Amino acid sequence: MNYDALRTLLRKHEGYREKVYTCSAGKQTIGIGHNLTDLGLDPDVIELQFAHDIASSIQTCEVIFGNWNELPEMVQVVLANMAFNLGFHRLSKFKKMIKAIESNNYQTAAIEMLDSRWANQVGDRANELSEIMGNQK
Repeated sequence: MNYDALRTLLRKHEGYREKVYTCSAGKQTIGIGHNLTDLGLDPDVIELQFAHDIASSIQTCEVIFGNWNELPEMVQVVLANMAFNLGFHRLSKFKKMIKAIESNNYQTAAIEMLDSRWANQVGDRANELSEIMGNQK
C-alpha cells in the first residue's frame, strides 16, 4: 500500500476543515473527512486536544497576570480553569479580580469572581472555584 498516495488523494477529495461542517451525506464532519456523527472522536484525539487547550489556557494566564509565576499553585489552577472556560478576551475583562490577584488579595478576587455574569452562567463551577480562591493565603 502506498500510504502517501492514499493520504494525498484523500486530502484532495475530502478537503481540510478546522471547524465542524455538514458533508454532502448530511453528516457532521471535521478535519479531513472525519464523520463525527457516526464515529465521534477517538479518546486519544480528545486527550491530545485537551492537553493543547490546557496549554493555551496557561499561556492566556501568563499574558493576563504579570505575577503568574509567583502565584500559589491552586490560584494558578483556578485561573487556568477560568481561562479554559472563558478564553483570553472574556477573562481579561475581570479587571477587579485581576487587580486583586496581582495584589495577592485572594479573598477579594474570590468575591469579584462571583460578581459576574460568568458566575451566573456556570453556577456551581464558579462557586467551587471562588471557594478555592478565597481559601488561599
